[in-house]
Amino acid sequence: MGDLPDYHGYMISIPAPPVPELVANPKKYEGTVATVGTPVTLNVHTDLGRNSGDGYIVCDGPGSLQVDLSFDGVTFEENITVKKDEILDLGGLNIHTIRIDATQSGTAYRALVV
Repeated sequence: MGDLPDYHGYMISIPAPPVPELVANPKKYEGTVATVGTPVTLNVHTDLGRNSGDGYIVCDGPGSLQVDLSFDGVTFEENITVKKDEILDLGGLNIHTIRIDATQSGTAYRALVV
């Protein structure tokens, strides 16, 4: 086959986004951490009726957020720092409960989970 190019086969797999009918309504949270050392608890599992697998947390300042995530409501991964104007992407995580503390009293946050 002298005149034919030498082709190599490659396969690229790209996951498709979920079908819109299968995605439940998101739950949004907005607020402030009033006092450092007194975290705000977001009961994602209770609010959605299941654990979340996608979403985000935004720090609106003035301080940084200290975010703790739990897959079961008991065991927490502690102190993921989200600085002012940063976004913590929750995509691909298994989230039952979120605790949000701050480095400065009155630090505002916004969160959305799906």
